[in-house]
Amino acid sequence: MSINAEITLKRLVYEISTWATAHSMIQAFGYGKYLETFASDEARKYPVFVVNCPNYTQDQWYFNYNLELICLEWVFDDRGNRVPAASDTAKIISDFENTIRESNRWQSFSRIDGNFNGRKVDEFGGDKADGWITTFILKVKKTSGICNLQDLLPTYDFENIPSPLQCQPVLINVNGENMTSAVSGSTVDITIVDALGVPQGVRTPEDSFNYEVPAGITLERIYLRPQPTGQLLSSNDYDDAWKVLNNSDTYVPPESGIPMIIDPENVWKVLPDNLWGHKWRICGSTGGYYDNILDGYYDVDGNSTTYELAYPNDKMWDHSTGLQWVNTVLTKKTVSSETDNIYVQMNAYTNDGESGYFVGNANENESIRDMGVQWAFYDQPPFDQIGGANKWSSTTAAYSSSTGYSNRITGELTGTSKGTSQFTIPMKYALP
Repeated sequence: MSINAEITLKRLVYEISTWATAHSMIQAFGYGKYLETFASDEARKYPVFVVNCPNYTQDQWYFNYNLELICLEWVFDDRGNRVPAASDTAKIISDFENTIRESNRWQSFSRIDGNFNGRKVDEFGGDKADGWITTFILKVKKTSGICNLQDLLPTYDFENIPSPLQCQPVLINVNGENMTSAVSGSTVDITIVDALGVPQGVRTPEDSFNYEVPAGITLERIYLRPQPTGQLLSSNDYDDAWKVLNNSDTYVPPESGIPMIIDPENVWKVLPDNLWGHKWRICGSTGGYYDNILDGYYDVDGNSTTYELAYPNDKMWDHSTGLQWVNTVLTKKTVSSETDNIYVQMNAYTNDGESGYFVGNANENESIRDMGVQWAFYDQPPFDQIGGANKWSSTTAAYSSSTGYSNRITGELTGTSKGTSQFTIPMKYALP
């Protein structure tokens, strides 16, 4: 869009004229050299406010207008009002400066470069008029030329230029890529927000078109672990109560962070986005997931894939609790000989070089089941690799130390003899 300096100056003068007309003290306004402006106006009223622009320069972003303000008040023959005259005219110029510096209207298209430089004058131009002559540089944005100062366009005659004006549409680029365009006379609302919708971004420098988005503060995610079972009766090393009594599973959440919660409308999703940038709750080591709505496996970018690629090495991460588990089972008795003990077997278990897995307690097992289907867990994707009807927990039943709780496929929590071989799932708290 081409912006003409002379036309923009005419628009600027009209803006100043509008301001002067609204000022309660100013009785006459003119543009140009004072003597030429008022030479034929013998009945002019005071105070007068005259603006002149002897010259201007321009740079990439601005027209730089060298403006001269003359503000005069009539002085009596005995000059008895010379002090009030000087004070009133100085006040008018000060009002104009404050308007430019403070009002949203003027700040939207201009700014003062440097200071107002004034000198007092007496009986200026042969009249009995005292006041001030002030010079300053006003920088007017090139993007705020005739097509952008819209509010007075329909009422101002731009000397043979049709009104209202229509300018060529402008292109709006973001990081060098054209995103959209704006037609003449339209308003473009550009808002820079972060992922949570909080406004971000500052102009760099203030008078350029570039915005700098500040570096984000990395907030840890707070994973909501399943609540303790309350069991404090230990029958085997590494069972549920043993871990509590030995402080082996103490969790200290971060002081601040982003709580990860399960989407109330879909138990398979979390809010807000997980570490992979999407909302699916149970992911593989590369961000793949199972979509229970489309009944399929997808990679981190949402492309259809297989179970093996979505969950390498059968490992799964729950992005609501922070639990990782392996989609497989170990089968041993809870007690009996060292070679037939599920806790001994679990301590020795590794997957893809990883160790540290444990037998989950009743509530940890419960946290990864979907009660909205006929078989609450294990016999549906992506868990159908696990197999088996019941999943043994490390929680001893309160009514019998020889009995442990199992999470049944049908959804019940039931007591089972510890002397019976059981299926259990390797799990631990660890996110990729």
